[in-house]
Amino acid sequence: RTKFAVYEISVDSRIKATKIKDITTPSPINTLTGCDGHIAMGSSNDFTLYSVTEGETAPIALIDREDPSLSFVVVNPASLSCVACVELEAGLEYLLCFNMVGIFVGGDGCRSRAYDINWPSTPQ
Repeated sequence: RTKFAVYEISVDSRIKATKIKDITTPSPINTLTGCDGHIAMGSSNDFTLYSVTEGETAPIALIDREDPSLSFVVVNPASLSCVACVELEAGLEYLLCFNMVGIFVGGDGCRSRAYDINWPSTPQ
């Protein structure tokens, strides 16, 4: 388990940090990306969106384990590691970047485009 504290930083005449909430994840995190009111956290071969607003909301899985076109991510997790999540359209489409491939998914975690992006080396 990994625990994160989410703070709002404001700058008036001085810098002020206000704690908004704590987020606990079931496994260690490889990458964090800010996405319109959420934080996308990548751990091993999975990406999850966590709300950064006050109150409790369920995390949103960005990989639908029932989508057969994404089975290579679910079945062979040792070959992939999360690098980044890019929000392409607020809440509607994401590019999930792994060490070998980029996959387009919708907000429901299902594939949103018929193609992937393959790269020759891990993106930096």
